Amino acid sequence: MSRRILKNRRPCLTDELEKITMKSDFGISRLSIRRRLFAGFSLMVIVTAMATGTGWWSARTARLNMTEVIAADMPLLKSANSVLSGLALARNEEQKFLLNSTLEPFDKAKAHIASIQKLLQGIMEKLHDADKKSQVKKALVLLDQYGSGLKTVVDLRVQRGLTHEQGLEGELLKAAQAVETVVAEQGLAELTVLMLICRHHEKEYLLRGDVAHLDRIAERIQEFKEQMEMFGMAGDDIKNLGSLFETYFSGMSAIVDLDDRTRQALATMDQVAAELEKSIALFADSARAGIDENGSAVLSGLAASQSRLILILGGACALSIFIGLLITGSITRGIGRILVRLKDIAQGEGDLTRRIEVTSRDELGELAKAFNLFVTKLHKIISDMADRAHELDGQSSNLSKAAGEMSGGAEDMSDRSSSVAAAAEQMSSSMNSVAQASEQSSENITVV
Repeated sequence: MSRRILKNRRPCLTDELEKITMKSDFGISRLSIRRRLFAGFSLMVIVTAMATGTGWWSARTARLNMTEVIAADMPLLKSANSVLSGLALARNEEQKFLLNSTLEPFDKAKAHIASIQKLLQGIMEKLHDADKKSQVKKALVLLDQYGSGLKTVVDLRVQRGLTHEQGLEGELLKAAQAVETVVAEQGLAELTVLMLICRHHEKEYLLRGDVAHLDRIAERIQEFKEQMEMFGMAGDDIKNLGSLFETYFSGMSAIVDLDDRTRQALATMDQVAAELEKSIALFADSARAGIDENGSAVLSGLAASQSRLILILGGACALSIFIGLLITGSITRGIGRILVRLKDIAQGEGDLTRRIEVTSRDELGELAKAFNLFVTKLHKIISDMADRAHELDGQSSNLSKAAGEMSGGAEDMSDRSSSVAAAAEQMSSSMNSVAQASEQSSENITVV
C-alpha cells in the first residue's frame, strides 16, 4: 500500500489545462482576493458612472437645446401671437367706436396699440436675424400708420358729431329747424310738404349713407324756390328762406363729404391693418419654422444620444460580465485545483509526490503553499513509516527463526523433564520402600 502511494505518475490532461488557464488571468492572480473584489467593484462603479454620466450629458444637451428653443423662438412666437391678439382687440374696439360713437372704445384701442408697439420693440431687441428685424420694423411702421388712420377716423367722426346734437349733424339739425320755423310761419302746406320730403331724404342718407339723397334734397330745394315764387312770397322772405336752405344744404354737403373722407380713411386703415396682420403672421410662421427646425434638431440629438447610451450600456454590461467572470474564474480556478488534489488524495491513488502549482500571491496561493507543506510533511511521515515497516519486516523474520529454535529446545527440555520426573518418581518410590523398611526395622527393634 505504501509503495502504491509513493510511486510517481505521469502529468495528466487536467494539469495542462490548469497551466493554460492560469496564463489567461491577465495578472489578476497576483492580487489578493480582497483587492480583486475591490478592483472589480471599483470597475463596476466606474462603468456605471460612465453610463450615468453619458445619460446625464445626453439629458443636459437635450435640456440646453430645449432651453434654447424656449428662450429664443418660443418667446418670439408668444410675442407674435400676443401682437395678433392685441391687434384683434384694437380692431374690435374700432368697430365698437364706429357703432356706438363714444370715445371710450377709442381710448381702449389706443391702449392696445401702445401694448402692441411695446411688444414689437421687445421683439426687436431680442432679434439678431436681419430679415426678421426687417419684418418687425415693417410691422412697427404699419402699426404707426394704423394708429394714425384710427386717429383720423375718430377726428372725422367727432367733427361729424358723435350724437345728433354735436358737430356737423348738430349744425345741420339747427339749420333744418330754422328752415322749418320760417316755413311754418308762412302757413303754406306745399312748402311744409317739400320741407318734410327734404328731411326724409336727410334721414335716409344719415341711416343708409346713399349719396343720391343729396341730389334729391337739391331737387326739393329747387322746387321749394319755385313754389315760393309761385305763391308770390315777399322778396325778403324768399331771400331769408333761400339763405337758410343754402346753409342747410351746405351742412348736408359737408356731412356727405366728411363721410366720404371717413370711408376712404377706413379703407386705408383696413388695408394697413390687413398688411400688419399679414406681416405679424409671417413673423409668427418664421418663429414656428424655427421651433420646428430646432425641435427636429433636438429630436435628432435625443435619438443619437439614445443610441449612444444604448451602446455604452451594452458595452458596460458586457464589460461587467467579463470582469465578473474574470474575477470569479480567478478565484474558483484556484479553489478547483486544491479541490482536485484533495479528491485525488481522498478518493484516488493518493500520489503524495504531486504538488499544487503556486501561481498566485493571494490567499489561495497561501492556501496552496500550506497544502503543499502539509502534503510534504505527510509524505515524509508515510515514507518514514514505510522505512520502519521494512525494517520491522526483516526483524520479524529473525524473531520467527529464533522462535523456532526456542521451540525445539523447549521440546528437548520437555523430554528431559519427563525423564527426570520419572526418575524422581522412581526415587520417591524407592525412598518410600526404604522408609517402610526402616519403620519395620524400628518396630522389630522395639519388639526385641
